[in-house]
Formats: sequence, C-alpha cells, structure tokens
Amino acid sequence: MLFIWLVLKKNADIFLTTDSRLLSKSLSYKDNINIIVANPMIWLAEATNNIVQGGENDPN
Repeated sequence: MLFIWLVLKKNADIFLTTDSRLLSKSLSYKDNINIIVANPMIWLAEATNNIVQGGENDPN
C-alpha cells in the first residue's frame, strides 16, 4: 500500500497498476482512499468507451 500512499501524497486522481494483489487490496480500502485504483487496460477501455458514447470526458 506504500505506492497508494505516495500517490495520495501527490494528490493524484488515479493510480494505474497491473499488480493484481495491489488491485485486490485496494478494494478493501476503497472507502478510505479517494483515488481510483485500476488496471491500465481496463481503465483505458472504459475511458475510451465513455468518450465514444459522448460521456463527460467527451471533448466536443
């Protein structure tokens, strides 16, 4: 959880990792941390899908 603590100290909004143990552990702390912890491939697919569908990240 040291990595998540460092990300929190830098006021990041998201922490991307491929470490499945860290992803699982972050789920148990999701009510105590105020950042998104996600797998980069899944996050990118969801973010791209949101833009294509005209979601809040749509630049137009």
